[in-house]
Amino acid sequence: MFKKNLKRFVAIMLTAAMVIGSSAMAYADPQYNYAGDVEGWVNKKVFTVLVPTASANALKMLIDPQKLIKDTAAAAKEGLSANDFDDATVLFPRTETGAGIKKFSSTSDSISMANVGTVSVNFTIAVGITDLGTIVLSDNKTTINNTTDKAVLFVEMLKGTLPGNNSSGVDWAADNLTKWRAVGAGGTGTTDAIVVSQNKSVTLSADVVPAVKNLYKVSWNSTEEYTYGIPKTSVSTAKINAYAATDGLFKTQFSGTTNNGDLVAWRDAKASQPKLSLTYSFEAVEDGADEKDLPADTVDAYANVQDFGGSTGYVLLTKPSESSTFEGLTSASQITGYKLKYNNGSYVDVIDKVMVYNGMVGITYVNAKAALGFDSLSAGDKITVQVVYDDTTYEAVYTQQ
Repeated sequence: MFKKNLKRFVAIMLTAAMVIGSSAMAYADPQYNYAGDVEGWVNKKVFTVLVPTASANALKMLIDPQKLIKDTAAAAKEGLSANDFDDATVLFPRTETGAGIKKFSSTSDSISMANVGTVSVNFTIAVGITDLGTIVLSDNKTTINNTTDKAVLFVEMLKGTLPGNNSSGVDWAADNLTKWRAVGAGGTGTTDAIVVSQNKSVTLSADVVPAVKNLYKVSWNSTEEYTYGIPKTSVSTAKINAYAATDGLFKTQFSGTTNNGDLVAWRDAKASQPKLSLTYSFEAVEDGADEKDLPADTVDAYANVQDFGGSTGYVLLTKPSESSTFEGLTSASQITGYKLKYNNGSYVDVIDKVMVYNGMVGITYVNAKAALGFDSLSAGDKITVQVVYDDTTYEAVYTQQ
């Protein structure tokens, strides 16, 4: 009986399996579809350069062919003495400071350009002088005094620092120097300078600066979604790294001299106001690069002097207004960075005390004078203050009246 029932049970199971099996065979071609998403894409070829940073002083000439300033101990220059001027006939006002640099020097302030992108660049620099009046330009420094019936001016753009080798092994350093010298080096042939006898231009190449390229990051926000660039908090570092790098930096200065001439020629030239000009253009070496600007690394603020318990301090406000304050600022611990700079010197981190008062930042400098390089402030002296609050750098300049 048991065997008979077992046979019937097996037969039923086999029948069910056959039904299920034949049912599965009827639907043997399934399809599965799922819509995928492309997350996004950012162009990591970025074309960004820092254009010349020097003030107009770098191009402003003071021509003194008879050295009248030295002979009169700068009597015509209020607030200056003969020691403020180099012994030269073409002078440039200097804002750069350093050992041996006088307020008026025979060489100009430095003019710098730098590559702060992620691709190599070619750039063209052109120089010229206009509005010469009766002054004649010379292209040879050694023979300038042979001309005695004309007022003659000689100006050259010094080589300074040229971009170095390409990271891929291309010898750009030698190539750039060859191009520079080919334009017209030195007048005498002994110095690497471009003589400004007429409009002249030179095209050079600059590689990426690894220390700058490494600062680029991918970020996301709800407005622009994915972006690629240098974070605002790293812009100052990028500029410092770019200007310090010889493979992505161009730096130059101007220098000049005059001939002895004669009284009549230079007397007639007194009304002349020669204009020294520098123009430039840039292009990315690689195709497909996006041209972008660096974000601003500072926000303008307002500074004035206040007295805090007997020590002089600078009050820094969030907007260029004396009445606005830092929103949400209640404690000095919220200020994550602070620096001071005297005139055009370097920033120093030496701060006596940082305090917060009614949403304002007070920074004293009493014990920081030595590090800043001054004993007391004279009329026209400037103190620049930088503070970092809520990941934003605020900068203000106080000028002594």
